[in-house]
Amino acid sequence: MGSRAACCFIFLLFLIQRDAFGS
Repeated sequence: MGSRAACCFIFLLFLIQRDAFGS
């Protein structure tokens, strides 16, 4: 896995976290 895949994974977790705690 490259750093780009890790960045994308972290970004997805950030969006999920924001959506979960944002509501």
